[in-house]
Amino acid sequence: MHLGAVIYSLHTELIAFNVWNSVFKYIIIMELIHVEEQKEWLALNDEVQIGKLVYKIEDGFLIITHTEVEPYYRGNKIAEDLVLATIDQAQNQTLKIKPECSFAAIVFDRYPEHAELLAGN
Repeated sequence: MHLGAVIYSLHTELIAFNVWNSVFKYIIIMELIHVEEQKEWLALNDEVQIGKLVYKIEDGFLIITHTEVEPYYRGNKIAEDLVLATIDQAQNQTLKIKPECSFAAIVFDRYPEHAELLAGN
């Protein structure tokens, strides 16, 4: 399933609750893969896609249009990791970012050190 180069390999804990409210911790070994020809980043866990970020490049801007994470994996900063990988990409390509996706805009609020990459700054 490797459609592009593995850019990041991350370990994160997934915390889940069963019907008796017992807490279970799972370790996710996640890979973030950039599929440049499709203009997307994928989050994979054991080669299964669990998240995705879609972008486009227009007029010298990298425009983040959509992020999504499978419901079971939400709340584990996977979408945030996808946005941060895209920020690194834009930095390396000297592109400004337009976050059309509302979650991507939230990530910029959380990481003000990347504000200089926002279009208009």
